[in-house]
Amino acid sequence: MSKTRAQIRAAVISIVRRDDIDSDINTAIDFAIGEIGKRHIFRKLRVEPNDLTLSSGNSSVALDTVADHLIEARVIDSTNSYHLSLISKKEFVYLFPNVSADTAGAPEYAYVEDGTLYVYPKADDDYTIRTTVARQMDSLSDDSDTPEVDGVDAAIVAWAASWIYDTIEMPELANRWLQRYEVLMVDAIKSDRRRPGVDRRAIQARSEESLPSQYWLKPFVREVR
Repeated sequence: MSKTRAQIRAAVISIVRRDDIDSDINTAIDFAIGEIGKRHIFRKLRVEPNDLTLSSGNSSVALDTVADHLIEARVIDSTNSYHLSLISKKEFVYLFPNVSADTAGAPEYAYVEDGTLYVYPKADDDYTIRTTVARQMDSLSDDSDTPEVDGVDAAIVAWAASWIYDTIEMPELANRWLQRYEVLMVDAIKSDRRRPGVDRRAIQARSEESLPSQYWLKPFVREVR
């Protein structure tokens, strides 16, 4: 169970031995949460917001405001659903220098800039685009608040302690706690990668028994039917 902000602050106080800088420690905790969010896209922060509508003749659509980082984009069609190829703007402009002049069609490539998804080719029909995005972890605004992501409490404590030591000009201790933060983050990331994805739309899968045998993929296993 995640610790509250009050508990995290108490842990930092026990490290830095300063109980007169609660406000500074609260600031350090928020900074730590921001740094942790930049370090890794935690599964709990991956969501599928409302579907987007790319209207016919358009080559761009605004992303949902919850999106901080686009992980993937899919064109959802009743007969042909597929992933958009996400590339950099530099590569996009090099490959498709004049999108507006080219023939319209089903979007295949895309890049993101300033909260907008730009596609190629421009749409020849109305298309539904479903995105998976990552959002930032919320800061802790109250002493009873807990981090949204499990398993990062100790990393928050270590980063906040390092920040406090740095502000009071104790670089050796700041570096020591920053190194401890790095170790704790490695553990938190490994733990997160072992968790299943969350906040995704459920898809009914066929049972294994209903799938055709692909015995050629398992040459050393004899299947008995």
